Amino acid sequence: MSVENRRAFCRASSNLPVRYGVADYLPEGKRREALLTRRGVALDIGGGGARLLITEDIPIGTTLLVEFALPKVMGCPLILGEVVRKMRHQSGAHWIIGLRFINVEQHLQDRIVEFVFKTEIRQQLRKHRYS
Repeated sequence: MSVENRRAFCRASSNLPVRYGVADYLPEGKRREALLTRRGVALDIGGGGARLLITEDIPIGTTLLVEFALPKVMGCPLILGEVVRKMRHQSGAHWIIGLRFINVEQHLQDRIVEFVFKTEIRQQLRKHRYS
């Protein structure tokens, strides 16, 4: 059984810009957005997690705070995620990490699932239009 078949949510290819930061410790009174000091790209995203392309080697088990740049009508949700897998990108200068979302609020998860389905529908329409 492939990894994709074990997922609770479908994923869609995305290439969404992301900002993120290590969130193993969130100090009281500090704005969470202040942790978002690094940038990357979400290669895919689903209701339960995402795959990110980043420039640094982050250990498995690290908790990240991630902001996904979804289309304007959906906003830019801030989500906590745990690094559950990683591999060096073929370029050698980047890393691909698998992120499992932690305690995602239902309305945020719904927005992500909506984005996934709209993305999949657009891709299917393009495929059928040009085949």
